[in-house]
Amino acid sequence: RTFRVDRMYAVADPLLEARYGTELYQKKDIVRQEAKVFDMFRGEPHKVSLRVRKNLFDAVVDKFGKDVLYRPIVGDDEHIIVNVNVELSPPFYAWVFTFGARMKIVGDEKAVAEMKKYVKRLYELYNDDGKK
Repeated sequence: RTFRVDRMYAVADPLLEARYGTELYQKKDIVRQEAKVFDMFRGEPHKVSLRVRKNLFDAVVDKFGKDVLYRPIVGDDEHIIVNVNVELSPPFYAWVFTFGARMKIVGDEKAVAEMKKYVKRLYELYNDDGKK
């Protein structure tokens, strides 16, 4: 379960005795367990590759942690490829969109296709000259 700390009250220390469900928790799908959730929006877990300007690497580490996997791009001194586990959701696409041309989803195919749909919906929203 996911809980919003800012909406919790009367929080107490957890019990120190063994808990029901420990074995089930340990058997959880590792990809989903490690996938980054954006703004409490759940989505389908995916391994996503991002082409990122090197000067944005700190933003990626802030979002995904210091153990994020990355590699250089042969012949490109300005960008790196970063591989992350993320739950695909509109807030994830909005986060990538925040960086404009300095960050691009380059894999997997579903993440790229969903980003294209997201950008198209935004374009259509702002291209209607206020008629809708």
